[in-house]
Amino acid sequence: MKLLKVTYIAIVFNVALFIGSVNAQTTPTILINGIAAMANNISISPFWLNAGQTLAIGNKVNAISVLQYNIAPAIGGGNSLQFESAFLVTSLQTVPNGKVWKIEAVALDPTASTIMQGIQGITGATGVTGSNGITGDTGAASIVAGPTGAIGSTGATGSTGITGATGTIGCTGTNYLLKSDGTNAVCSRIIDNATSIGINNVSPDASAILDVSGTTGGVLINRMTETQRNDISSPALGLLIFNTTTNCLNMWTGASWKQSCFDCDFNAPISGNNGPICQGSTLNLTATTILDATYQWSGPNGFTSTQQNPSISNATASASGSYSVTATKNGCTSTPQSTVATVNATPATPTAGNDGPVCVGSILNLTASSISGVTFSWTGPNAYSASVQNPIITSAALTHTGTYNVTATVNGCVSAAGTTSVTVNSINAMGGTITYTDASGINPRSSPSYTGGYTIHTFTTSGTFTPTCSGNVEVLLVAGGGGAGADVGGGGGGGGLIYNSSIAVNAQAYSVTVGAGGAGGVATAGSNGENSVFQTLTAFGGGGGGNYNGGAGLSGGSGGGGAGGSASSGTGGTATNGQGNAGGNGLVGSYGGGSGGGAGGTGLTATDGNGRTGGIGLQYSISGVATYYAGGGGAGGSASAGTGGNGGGGTGTIRGGVIGVSGSPNTGGGGGGPGGSQGGGSGGSGIVIIKYHN
Repeated sequence: MKLLKVTYIAIVFNVALFIGSVNAQTTPTILINGIAAMANNISISPFWLNAGQTLAIGNKVNAISVLQYNIAPAIGGGNSLQFESAFLVTSLQTVPNGKVWKIEAVALDPTASTIMQGIQGITGATGVTGSNGITGDTGAASIVAGPTGAIGSTGATGSTGITGATGTIGCTGTNYLLKSDGTNAVCSRIIDNATSIGINNVSPDASAILDVSGTTGGVLINRMTETQRNDISSPALGLLIFNTTTNCLNMWTGASWKQSCFDCDFNAPISGNNGPICQGSTLNLTATTILDATYQWSGPNGFTSTQQNPSISNATASASGSYSVTATKNGCTSTPQSTVATVNATPATPTAGNDGPVCVGSILNLTASSISGVTFSWTGPNAYSASVQNPIITSAALTHTGTYNVTATVNGCVSAAGTTSVTVNSINAMGGTITYTDASGINPRSSPSYTGGYTIHTFTTSGTFTPTCSGNVEVLLVAGGGGAGADVGGGGGGGGLIYNSSIAVNAQAYSVTVGAGGAGGVATAGSNGENSVFQTLTAFGGGGGGNYNGGAGLSGGSGGGGAGGSASSGTGGTATNGQGNAGGNGLVGSYGGGSGGGAGGTGLTATDGNGRTGGIGLQYSISGVATYYAGGGGAGGSASAGTGGNGGGGTGTIRGGVIGVSGSPNTGGGGGGPGGSQGGGSGGSGIVIIKYHN
């Protein structure tokens, strides 16, 4: 016979109870609603308690050969519980609505040879004397069994039970389960209300399947390394683990593992922008990178963005203002960081204009409408540039023809360009002999097509100059040279010379007068040369040389030389201001006259019988070739002859019957004086040259 240690356990039922049996050797008595429901025959089918029925106080169940009693929900859900083979109902229990209780006993394993000590009761009691046990098999281990019992023999009297030790104090309160941890009894509180399970929580929240409450511990989810996590072959959506490699929670989203580290120890992002910018440009906002952070921007005009570095294309001035950015990481949001952006307005487009069409050589005026506070910038053909509002091109050329652009700039912002088209026409005049040069003005060309070259009109006789449009021209006027006086007379003065680098002309015909050279004297003083005229410009003819015995030289463009003589000498003639120089004086008592003045130097005074050199003329390249003009005539002498001045002056002669040499034609050179009683040389004719850009 096997001996069982019986322990009494207080049970508070909030789930269905069922106690069944497997043999008829026990005699429990169960009172249901005060009526014995089970007595003397435990082998009956399990007994059912319906909702509203009660289990009476004082019910005491013990059973020989019963291992445990199962208490489980039959209807209404809940958890199964197991108790020792003896228990005592300590309070009236009513089956809750919606539930059914069932009482059912489970038999001991008849082959068990030993029965393990069960957990201690609330208060240990003296064990009962074991009854004669049946010849049993080795007993199975039992949660509630007493110390190992002796193997009983058939019909033998069982040994006296062992007195249990003093038990630990049981759980206080309701809804507790007392269980063994292997050494001691441990209180456990698990509430099952059919929809939610509560641990240490008598009222689990309906929205949670599991509701845990506690003050000394937490919920511990599965822990593994990142390598172990990655070895999960098919993680379920929402699978949650604690990554011991990164010490972060990881959740599977269906595509990747997302990590939450709950770390708010990061610096706020540093914000910035690429301003100031101009209207129409792209405003770029920037924030420093924070790993795994999200960003939130806000700014003027309701601007928002979740990009780290957002952009505003074609920004207007209204986009100026303060922009704020925050970074959020692991549920933590940084303090806002601001950056002030400036979008400057683009100035209005200036209206461009010009005073063309103009002719080559004319002044070209470019104009732009006024805009307050801006600077202007002009560009045009042939790399033209200017930085004033209304630039001036003082001598327009054909190369200035084309489109000119002007922009206005303020705060670094450049307006759209205003444009104007300029036309520069060639003067294309008629009159005189026409020649061409390149841009240097000295290399001849066969046509005016050479870019930047010149057209030259040369008048050796009087004529008409007719330009096809208005413009400015370059002009050289040289009057006729004066004739030399007779009989040791003075040399003729060079013709008056005028050079004007820019004189305006219009599309009309202009008369051109070319002065003739003055005649040499025959027993008289020489004649003055004739004037050369263009527009308002008049170059006066050179003065004639004086005649023998005190004849004074005549005044003119350049003065004629005075005559020599045995009784008296003549003074040199004066020059026209700005056109030439005075002639030289003659010599008394000797055969020598003074030389004529030239455009570049005065005539020389005679000092002996040697003739004096005429005054030097001036050199110009207006014709395309560097040339001297308006030289004074040289004086004659008894011993030697004076040479003509550079610029076409005639050479004097030696006493002995030869007349003086005439000045060169179309140079305005004065005539040369004779050394004896012969006549003087004639002055050279004048010239008019007009030049302009092609």
